[in-house]
Amino acid sequence: MKTFIPSLTDDEIKKAFGKSLKDLRSHLDITQILLEEATDIPRQSLSVYERGEILPTISQAYKITQYFKLSIEDFIAYGLGLQETLLKENFKTITEKYDVAVKF
Repeated sequence: MKTFIPSLTDDEIKKAFGKSLKDLRSHLDITQILLEEATDIPRQSLSVYERGEILPTISQAYKITQYFKLSIEDFIAYGLGLQETLLKENFKTITEKYDVAVKF
């Protein structure tokens, strides 16, 4: 099923991407250092993305969303609160990948 995302400003996209990144890392107890090692994206850049100050490049956004096994669209939709069930629907796959307990 294709995720519907309304027309957004750059600031809304930055905030949504940052919220998703921060929330997913938090829920899965993944440090910025671990994500840096897995994606080759500097920790300082990840921190700026989480704060919604700038958007990652397309290639960096792809690496980040692929790490969490989500599409870029779903990643942004989750950050906007459009698909609160998105994480829950995909959480089994995510938790199996990281072998962590569900925190919802």
